[in-house]
Formats: sequence, C-alpha cells, structure tokens
Amino acid sequence: MRSYIYFVLFFLLWVGQTKASVVVVNGLTHHYTLELGAVQKGFISLQNTSEFPKSVKIYMLDYAYNENSKGAYSPKGSLVSSNASWVEILEGNITLGAKETRNIPYTIKVPNSLQKGGSRWSVLMIEPISHENTPQKNNFSISSVVRYAVLMVTDIAMEKNTQSIIHFNKAETLNNTMGSFLELELCNKGNVYHKLQLRAELYEEETGDEIEIKEKGVISLLPNAQKKYRISLETVPEGVYEVVVIATCANDEMFGYNYKLHKIE
Repeated sequence: MRSYIYFVLFFLLWVGQTKASVVVVNGLTHHYTLELGAVQKGFISLQNTSEFPKSVKIYMLDYAYNENSKGAYSPKGSLVSSNASWVEILEGNITLGAKETRNIPYTIKVPNSLQKGGSRWSVLMIEPISHENTPQKNNFSISSVVRYAVLMVTDIAMEKNTQSIIHFNKAETLNNTMGSFLELELCNKGNVYHKLQLRAELYEEETGDEIEIKEKGVISLLPNAQKKYRISLETVPEGVYEVVVIATCANDEMFGYNYKLHKIE
C-alpha cells in the first residue's frame, strides 16, 4: 500500500489587550502530501506592522490535552504524539525592522519507515520579546502580548494501527441571556487528527417532517481532545424535535448522534 502523509499547519491565536505588531501573513493552513522519507521545504512569513523594530522569539513545544480537556504545553519531544523531531526550523530570537516582512524557512524530514499510523503534532511558538507597557495607577504597568502557536500536524495514512473514532459524549439544550443553543460535546477517541463539518438536522417529533438544518462549519479535533460546540437555535420555533447530528470528516467518513430537543421560548 502506498503510504502518504498530510501535513497541516494552522494557527491558534491567543489575543491580549492590544493589536499584534508582528503577525503571520502567509495563510492559516499549510497542507502537504508527502511520501515516507520525503523532504519538504516551506516557510512561515512574519510581518512587522509597526514603525519600529520588533523582536520575537521562535521555539517549539509539544501540545496535548490533559485530563480536564484543557490544552497544555510541554518540552518538545517529550510526548509520544510529538513530531517535533521531524521539523527543522531556526529557533531563537530574531529582530524585524520597521514594516519588514521576513520568511522563516523550515524543513520537514519524514522518517523512511514508521511502525504506527495516526497523527503526530507539535507547536511552533512566535512570541514577542519586547512590547509596549501601558502605565497604570500606583506606578504599576500592564504588559500586553499577542502570541501565535502554530500547530503542526502530520497525519500518517497507514492501515496498521490507524483508528478514526469520533464520539458524541453528550448533547444539551441551553437557554440563557446569550440565546438558545444546542451544545454538543465531542471527543476524538482515535489517533487521527480530524477537521469536521458539523451538521444538525431537526425533524418535527410527531410528523417526522424536516424543520431546519443547522451547520456549525468546520471544527478541528486532535486525538484525545474533547471539546464543546454550540449550534444556534434562535430561528427554531418552540416545540419538541428529533435531532440528527452528523460530523463529516475531510475524507467523507461520517459519525452520527440522535438527540430529542425540547425548545422553550
């Protein structure tokens, strides 16, 4: 069987109190299909949007979800799910001149052989070294930082030991000051990273007539990740409905869940 690898690069953004002066500008996803043993070159493009030189620190970490379903960082190469050793990139401090755009090259070196399929990943951190301080009362100041964590996922398509399992833990109808929602808790119990299209089909309980179709859009789940997603019910009339929730993977594989929804105005 021909083995191949999908290399997905996307950005998780933690936003501070001020606008970032150094940003990543060459897209939110870098996607490669690679053979085992292949070497692929690419780059991260950084832009300094300010009128002054700005320094950033570039470094890699591992990333996974803990027992509380919260993301946690750890030293690179410390997790069995890590692919940090496959990625070569200049780590350390760099300074961008005013309005400068610079490409930071990286090289992916895929092992010639692998015993296990599934996904491996790590994160590339882009963190400002210097930033503005905002003076406050009593001689205190508050520092604001916008930090990018570039999540690098390699999906290894091999029949051996590759499991694709999306589980719906629970569903719940919420009514609060923010509106009315169907809240779904999904868990990736396999070892493959997924980008999913989430869709909810609502049917009138008594007649079985289709009332409405709601779509969440594309969501992503790393292996062992558990997340909650909300689908708005604002346009759904009061009543009782049978809901069929479908999560469709990029390869058209589907996972479903049935739920009885009570919509109260």
